[in-house]
Amino acid sequence: LSPVSIDVYLRAARGLFRWLTQTGQMFLDPAKDLAVPTMEKKLGLVVSEKDMLRLLDGIAGTDLFSLRDRAILEFAYGTGARVEEMSRLDLESVNLGTRLVHIQGKGSRDRMVPLTGTACSALRVYLEKGRRWMLGKNTKERALFISFTSTGRLGPESISRIVKARAASAGLNVTPHVIRRSIITHMVCRGASLAQVKA
Repeated sequence: LSPVSIDVYLRAARGLFRWLTQTGQMFLDPAKDLAVPTMEKKLGLVVSEKDMLRLLDGIAGTDLFSLRDRAILEFAYGTGARVEEMSRLDLESVNLGTRLVHIQGKGSRDRMVPLTGTACSALRVYLEKGRRWMLGKNTKERALFISFTSTGRLGPESISRIVKARAASAGLNVTPHVIRRSIITHMVCRGASLAQVKA
């Protein structure tokens, strides 16, 4: 049996014998000192730099969807932002002049993150040639990434769907979290310390 299966059985045995001793049906708990198996920590899926660049370069269309989707994927790969954080971004969150983005993190932990040159370029093209036409008459919408059908903010599920669909067309199984994990791995492989990545 795998360590995970063994752990499941041991938990059941320990729970049963604990109950038997607590209810007075047994005097001693024979499972109390059973050793827990060491769990093997599996690394999550990571996409190689080559595959990631192939995915990004594959979104080369000039239609509104391609401009937006390229900006989403370049932003995700360039910042390592969580999908929920990307959904919360407003126009004011991004400063293309200073190449910085203000990200509202989990538990109100905000941070300023640098933008890569390619992410800035993709965002600039999307803002100038894509988003303004997607808005239609809804010019008061402040969300950075918007839906063409509702002209409102793209939710986390919609962003995830876009990423998965674009990845599938490139023959890859990629989610926003895989992109986040991949950029961290690529940065460390290129010499960045974990402390730098965390900061």
